[in-house]
Amino acid sequence: MALEMTWRKAIDTVLASSATPLHYKDITERIISQGLRTSVGATPAATVNAQIATSIKHDGPASPYVRVGKGTFALRTTAPGIVVVPPKLTPDVEESEETEEQYEIVTSFGMFWRRSAMEWVATPKLLGMQEIGATPVDFLTAVGDLLAL
Repeated sequence: MALEMTWRKAIDTVLASSATPLHYKDITERIISQGLRTSVGATPAATVNAQIATSIKHDGPASPYVRVGKGTFALRTTAPGIVVVPPKLTPDVEESEETEEQYEIVTSFGMFWRRSAMEWVATPKLLGMQEIGATPVDFLTAVGDLLAL
């Protein structure tokens, strides 16, 4: 049995095969659909974003990745000795002074679960997943941002 590819190697493989920069969610979908990782956890897109962002933050110019837009990344180099920094895909936008209105009600209840995923037994399970291919997580005991009563 072959060893599973690391997240970094899987990310490198996907970005190297893409002619354009990709959003971290698209990178994740390609990793899963190409079978580069079989163990993806509950939030694989967050893992991909964290792997790339950590590399950029800690390695700086030595990082193999470059951010070209919000959540969008490309490989810094396409071949040894050739450095390509893709153009920025999103225009610069001035920050607004306005604040977003906050509501006191729960607005995302049920966002990551389906009634059909409930296990109605003596100790019920509220299974949900953040995206297709992720490992289901039991939200029944979740508190704070995940579940507000």
